[in-house]
Amino acid sequence: MFRSHLSSNAIFFITFIDTLRLIFPLLLSISSLFQLSDLNHNGRVALAHFDHYYSEAYGPVAWRSMRIALLMPSKKAILYNRYFPNVSETISSSYNNDDNQSFLPNINFMQTLIKHQNSLTNNVFNADKNPNIIDEVINVTQSDARRRQFLTRYSPSDETMDTTNLNEFIPSTELISENEMYTRECDTDFTFYSKDYYGMIKADEGDSSDLQSLKVLTEEFHIPEKLCIKCSPPGRLVTIPHPTYLNGQFNFHTIDLSSVLPILVLNLQKDDNMVNMSTFSGTKSVIALQTGLLNRLLCVIRTPSRTTHVQQMINTFKSSGLNSKENDKQNNNTKIDFVYSNDELAGYFSDNIDKDYKFNKILVNVPCSADRYAITSGTTHVFEMGQAHLRAHLPKIQLNLLRQAMELCQPNGYVVYSTSTLSPGQNQEIIQSFILNHSKNINFTLINLKPLYDLLTVCYSKLGLKIIPIHLPLFDNMNENNHNKNLSSNNTCHGLLIIPSISCNYGPTFIVKFKRLP
Repeated sequence: MFRSHLSSNAIFFITFIDTLRLIFPLLLSISSLFQLSDLNHNGRVALAHFDHYYSEAYGPVAWRSMRIALLMPSKKAILYNRYFPNVSETISSSYNNDDNQSFLPNINFMQTLIKHQNSLTNNVFNADKNPNIIDEVINVTQSDARRRQFLTRYSPSDETMDTTNLNEFIPSTELISENEMYTRECDTDFTFYSKDYYGMIKADEGDSSDLQSLKVLTEEFHIPEKLCIKCSPPGRLVTIPHPTYLNGQFNFHTIDLSSVLPILVLNLQKDDNMVNMSTFSGTKSVIALQTGLLNRLLCVIRTPSRTTHVQQMINTFKSSGLNSKENDKQNNNTKIDFVYSNDELAGYFSDNIDKDYKFNKILVNVPCSADRYAITSGTTHVFEMGQAHLRAHLPKIQLNLLRQAMELCQPNGYVVYSTSTLSPGQNQEIIQSFILNHSKNINFTLINLKPLYDLLTVCYSKLGLKIIPIHLPLFDNMNENNHNKNLSSNNTCHGLLIIPSISCNYGPTFIVKFKRLP
């Protein structure tokens, strides 16, 4: 009753003080564990770009929360190497540490998912309420408000659009404010287009009338029980010691928990043949190997300087045949190949890949703006001076990699598209562009990720993953024309977006799954 008589400014001040009371102990703990440092020039350029676009894409309140999280150290989970000597003893000792004050991750990620998956199957569960921040993001992303995502030199009267001018990014060599936009003569022919615009779409392919047969399939997700990952609940800091190195292997690897989700979405089964179309650090390939389900793994490395790192990373977490159990022969026979390629892979496959090996699971973890990395990393990234051309061509590279993956995937196989950015232009827009541009010559369908979204939502109090269900506007148009209940946003989730937060600082990660049809 007292607050109802206060002015809006007073209410804001009281809310701000209440928020400080909640996060101040957390900030004190962080200050004792981490050291503050200034952003370099490239990081400031990246952050200014994100401020301009994401505040409008997600709403100012939601973006402020994500912005703070991106500027803080990311939260880490532990992936245990199941092929390390006596790793079971290491895992057991950490499981027995149930002290609430412990800084070690003590929640078994896979077992938590399996337990709640069984509860969902039996309809016995209490779903955690989505945090308000997620509700706001969903409302903004699903609203009909005008979205300003693409800055391109293009006129609606043009018969064709020059895709080389598609540029979502302001060059780091010329950062201008929103107030300066369109006030200079050189900017007068730049216009934002978003409504009914799906990225790099050719003029004659914008009609969705030929897409009415596109289906969204719902499939059951299997949780790989052999994968051992420990995480901590939301709001708890973790300190992880250095891993032990013995006989050419590490006993564990620290990971971002959101990196596990693309592998879960792949739904790996025994004897699967997998391709990682753009291997950068090797973390997702290691996670896939640790499931013990792969028959063959091909890692495509697109940055020459990363080749040695990726090979060493995977070699220290694969089965050597010496430390693993004798009855665990599946992963001992996994064939692992590394190939450096920045071009089409069809020629390499025809010359070097056995015809008996047909890849049925393909991960397309595309190069992107890598938001967290771009802000905090001191190394080279797309916001560095002189990288404007690369930034401008990112959507084209992403679309091309997705097309390659779909062409290489065997019929009834699966392709998972993944990024580490919040950018709708590199996430939803790329998927819609691919659907509109390639549905005529490639037979595929989308996989409904609603079951996985429901599972992770139920586990929110334990895991803290903040996830936005993505519904593509393209299907809204198709649903209006076709009245197809299968495409309804109430029971369909076309993609997932893991957003960073202060309490559980994972992500960002965007995921969409396709199935290649015969």
